[in-house]
Amino acid sequence: MITALVPVDLARRPVNLLRRVARLLARARAQRLHVVIGHNDRGGICDRILKKLCAHHGAVLVSGTFYGGEVNMARLRNEAIEHVKTPLTLLLDADVYVDRDVLASVGASVLANERPFQVLPCLYLSRRGSSDLVRHRVSPESLLNDYLRFRRAPFLHMAIPSSVTIFRTEDYRRAGAFDSGFSGHGYEDLDFLIRLGWLYDAIPRSNEMLIDAPVRAPLLASGFRGQLARLALPSLLRGQVAFHLWHSTRRDIYYEARTRNASRFQQKLADQLPSAAAVATAPVATFDLSLIGAWSDMCRRNNVDVNRYSVLFDNRPGHADRLDTPMRRLKFLLGSY
Repeated sequence: MITALVPVDLARRPVNLLRRVARLLARARAQRLHVVIGHNDRGGICDRILKKLCAHHGAVLVSGTFYGGEVNMARLRNEAIEHVKTPLTLLLDADVYVDRDVLASVGASVLANERPFQVLPCLYLSRRGSSDLVRHRVSPESLLNDYLRFRRAPFLHMAIPSSVTIFRTEDYRRAGAFDSGFSGHGYEDLDFLIRLGWLYDAIPRSNEMLIDAPVRAPLLASGFRGQLARLALPSLLRGQVAFHLWHSTRRDIYYEARTRNASRFQQKLADQLPSAAAVATAPVATFDLSLIGAWSDMCRRNNVDVNRYSVLFDNRPGHADRLDTPMRRLKFLLGSY
């Protein structure tokens, strides 16, 4: 019913990424989830190991030297989806965990036309939280409940929206596929999700979409992020959440590309908006209550106590009161934390 579309380029931290891919393939095999991996083959030993891993776990590997230079996730997804044969596609990364029951439930709702597609919130886990989840010391449901109760050590932050999306495979081309003009880190997933949303008139075509103002509190998002966040609220209410597994990140050229991608994204948005909206100046980002109102209304309609989700209004950095590493404890004791 569902095929996970996973881009893999082993140019950066290949051993670390290969380990994450191996875990993902093992989970997918246990869940009976189809996987298609788009792989940019750079001819290294880790690339050869990846091919053996895919053969062992029965995953489809779409491998080739598709480009040189910067990692291009968009190009790899476009190559991989040509080999998807199921009615539904899941956008997934190697470091994301989605529970089997969540996949089945969301997939069934999309096939039943309850929603044309579904974006999942993604809870970013700390090293400790990730270890507990992958070692089955805690269930996904328990982790989500701990987050809602303000437990801090297992978590970094909640991303609403995220790129983890289930949609009808036929809609991939109808929405225009991924734009391979985005390379390096950032914005190619947001660009695709907006076009997918426009396909079903799920988000507006207004100059509000030109606001790019990231915030830490999930329900304080505005601009295009706020509009995309609305698409994830039904899953959040049902507890249908993906989990991002911790891994080390170092600043390199892959992340430096984000500024360039942001400029491309803004220009594309302006070009695709109606002429009146495109020429209008983007409104200044202000404290926006519309997403909060949408969430409150949804909770009220479903007889859910909105106070249970108070953590979604928390705008502190994800590490602000976590003392789960020796360095954070030392900084706290020295008064510099």
